Amino acid sequence: MYHRTIFMLILMFAYVNCYATEITNSNTQFNAKCPAQKLGPLIDNYYHECHIGIIKNEYNSCEEFVAVFKELMPEYDCARPIDMSGDKKYIVPAIWLLGYGQFSDYHALIHDLVFKEMYSSGWYAKARKEATALFFSEEFGRVLDAGGEVYQDEWNEHDKNKSKICPPPRFPLDVAPPPTLNTSPSTFLSLGSISIVFDKTTLSEAIKEIGAGQIQHQGDAAESSYWLCYSIRSFEGWQQLWLLSHGELGGPEHVIQGIAAKASSSALPTACCPHLPDDLRPVKLDNGLWLGAQTEEIIKKLGAPSLQQEEWLHYESKKELVGDPGAKAFRTYKIYERGGISVHSMNGKIIEIWTSKQTTD
Repeated sequence: MYHRTIFMLILMFAYVNCYATEITNSNTQFNAKCPAQKLGPLIDNYYHECHIGIIKNEYNSCEEFVAVFKELMPEYDCARPIDMSGDKKYIVPAIWLLGYGQFSDYHALIHDLVFKEMYSSGWYAKARKEATALFFSEEFGRVLDAGGEVYQDEWNEHDKNKSKICPPPRFPLDVAPPPTLNTSPSTFLSLGSISIVFDKTTLSEAIKEIGAGQIQHQGDAAESSYWLCYSIRSFEGWQQLWLLSHGELGGPEHVIQGIAAKASSSALPTACCPHLPDDLRPVKLDNGLWLGAQTEEIIKKLGAPSLQQEEWLHYESKKELVGDPGAKAFRTYKIYERGGISVHSMNGKIIEIWTSKQTTD
C-alpha cells in the first residue's frame, strides 16, 4: 500500500511526461486508434481473476493479463485531457488513460507475477516467464515514468546479477577410479515430461524445453566448461541442479554430458540460477535416484562402489561400442561409452549427486 501511494503521488504532482511524445502536427487526431477504451474492461477482468489466482479452462487469466498489458504500452494516438490542454500537445502510453489507480494495480501485478510465491506453480509458468521479461525491460521502466522508483531496488539487483555466474561445486575426485560396471549407471535426467539425454541433448535444447535459463561458462581449453543452473523447490528447502557440458567434448553445440545436484537449506533462486518451473516434476535420474534418497538404494541398484571415500560413493563404467560408426569421428578403431555416478550422503540420505555419460576413444 505504501509503494502504491507513493507512486500515485509522484504521478499526480510531477506531471512531467518523461515518456510522452510531443505532437507538432496541428491536424493530429487524438484517440482515434487508441485501444484504451476497448481493452480497459478486458485487462481489468483479467487482473481481478489473476490477482486471486483464477485459471479458467478457456484461458489462462494471468497469461492474458500480461499480453493485454503489453498491448496497452505503446502510445498509438492516445492522449488524456491534460495532454491536449496546453500549448504543447502529447501522446502517451495507452495504459495511462486507464487512470492512476488502475495503472498502479496493473503494474503491481506484473511485479507480483515475477516475485510472489503464489505464482510459482506450473499453472503460471508461461505468465511468470513473460512477466519477468517485461518487468526487467527498458520499455516497462519508461512506461512507469517517474513511478519507476518503486522498483528501483529490484532493477538494480537484477543489473548487478546479470554478470554473475553460478558455477557447480567442485567434483570431489581429480582422477576417476577404475571402472567396475559394464553399462552407464545413468543415461538421462527426467524433469517431469522432459528428458535430458546425456551425450545427446544440448544446452540450447534444454533451455527451449524448460523455458528458462542462461548458458554460463568458465575456464579455458581442457578446463573449459559450460552449464545451466536451476533452483528446485523441495520439502526440505531448495536444491540446485546444473546441466553440464565440457568445453571441448561438448563441441560448439554444448552437448550435455551429465549433471550435478546439491541440496541446500540457504540457496535461493537467482538470475543465474532461476527457479525450475514446478510443473517439471518429478526430477529424477532414469535409475530412479535423486537427492533425498536413502544411500542404501544406490547400493541395491549398483552393488559395491568402484571407490568409497568417507561419505562419498563413486561408480565408474566402461563399455566398448563394437562396430559403432562414430569411431570414424575419433579417427580410431575403438570407441567407448564411459559413465559414472558419485553420491555424497549425510545421515543415510543423498545430499549431492554427480552423474555423466559420454563417448570417448
